[in-house]
Amino acid sequence: MTNEPGPDAAAEDARGLIPFGDSPRPTTNDEFGRRLVEALSLDPATSGWLLRGAGPEVSAELQGADVASLVVDATGLLFEQDPGASAPGPVSDQSPANRPGVRLRTEPATLSRAELRARPVLVQGVPVTIEAEGRDIPIDWVDLAGGRLVVDLPVDQPARLGTGSALRLRVRTEVAPAVRAMADAARPGLAAEGIRLDREHLSLRQLGPRRIRFDGRARVRWKIFRQRVKISGVLAVDERHVLGLSHFRVRVSNPLLNLAFRGFVRELATELQQSVDLNEGLAPWTIRHLRVRAGRRAELDLELRPR
Repeated sequence: MTNEPGPDAAAEDARGLIPFGDSPRPTTNDEFGRRLVEALSLDPATSGWLLRGAGPEVSAELQGADVASLVVDATGLLFEQDPGASAPGPVSDQSPANRPGVRLRTEPATLSRAELRARPVLVQGVPVTIEAEGRDIPIDWVDLAGGRLVVDLPVDQPARLGTGSALRLRVRTEVAPAVRAMADAARPGLAAEGIRLDREHLSLRQLGPRRIRFDGRARVRWKIFRQRVKISGVLAVDERHVLGLSHFRVRVSNPLLNLAFRGFVRELATELQQSVDLNEGLAPWTIRHLRVRAGRRAELDLELRPR
């Protein structure tokens, strides 16, 4: 089924659409795979990231406008922040596919089964294993003015989702190298504020199926002060998938500074300990399954289904 608007169709914001080359849509598996690889490529000028490697491997099977199966394998790829990149500007001003355009024609279709494999992928040198699956996901082939083709994912439209629609994500990584990478990424910004951070460490301990205690410490240098800072707390997700933080504490080795920052820490704890509904903003999807494991390795297993 193809929807064609009249000549008065207005320009709309195409932010979030996936660029897919020129119209018409691909009709062979190889052409679809080639265009998807191009769409997934990173432009350092707009993303701030560099991709090391030959790019992901893609295999697909088309059935008319529908995509019967899609497998994207990113195993072994290395993603690094581009040290020379400036902060990216508005997406709609940078990518041709994300600039406003007139929809000349929309062809609804279905992505029956999709799978992403990264076993592992390296992010700032940290091995991260990612396995994602999607079933019965709605897609739209959209012809824009100027001969451009984009793909829209109307996953926020309940009428387009079926009883078999589902999204599954599994992620795992080692905690210690991930903490080092995050600290390294934060150091330039902290240094600009006169703050130096080193000897950072984070430990996670499983207290229950969805309950984790964290204990972190680091040495912080600011002006003439050199202090050891410790932070701890308990993160828990209840049966309604509401996230809460409790037993939050921040301690500074200098007693005078500890006293001076007591009010700030109290306000920070009050702010952080407010509950967060993880389902909020996911509509029309809802969390069907959530499992978190923590220790030397952190693991997340998440499944979404339509409400």
